[in-house]
Amino acid sequence: MTSSSVDQLPSLSLKPQFLDDEPSNGPAAPHENEFYRQSFSSYAITEAPAFTKRPMRLIVVGAGASGLQIAYKAERQLENVTINVYDKNSDIGGTWLENRYPGCTCDIPSHSYQWSFARNPEWTSYYSGAEEIWRYLKNWAVETGIEKYVSLNHTVKQAKWIEEQSIWEVTIMRQDGTVFVDSAEVLASCHGILKYFPSMQCSIQVTDYLTVRGSTRTYLG
Repeated sequence: MTSSSVDQLPSLSLKPQFLDDEPSNGPAAPHENEFYRQSFSSYAITEAPAFTKRPMRLIVVGAGASGLQIAYKAERQLENVTINVYDKNSDIGGTWLENRYPGCTCDIPSHSYQWSFARNPEWTSYYSGAEEIWRYLKNWAVETGIEKYVSLNHTVKQAKWIEEQSIWEVTIMRQDGTVFVDSAEVLASCHGILKYFPSMQCSIQVTDYLTVRGSTRTYLG
């Protein structure tokens, strides 16, 4: 490269450059590099250091085992994140709170059906019942402080993805029937899919049970 061609190159500097926005000390001067004086429509490069973490919002639907674990991990592994967990019930625990029919037991051994980071040496049986598993979840949530993220008696009615803003808009109903909308960049659906069977209609709650005439068996509704 000749000296004359070097002289023709635009001079560069490390000074902050502005495209559409004006600096605080007055109107922006044209960028000294011709490439950046082109029209980029509404797109502009953010004048921020690389890997700068932006604020992020997380909404979790359901305060059962999965929802609580997501909140726990997010609190410890993410930075600058706002966490909101919504659950329709009056307490945390999900399926282990709701199901109390006779013999409701987990079919996974107790020492396996627990978190590796919250081991419980005090299981009373090889296959634990619903109430004991719920107590394990409840005690852990209280000890870790995860309950502070949970809004109880809040039913999620709708979740809609807003493409233009890259956020989820979540419609939530309080216990008193009032409705509000929350929004977040991340939505975790932990509402418990095994509870919903559209083709099966039932008039009693999952916590109820009945005895059919002429039978000694108890049937879950």
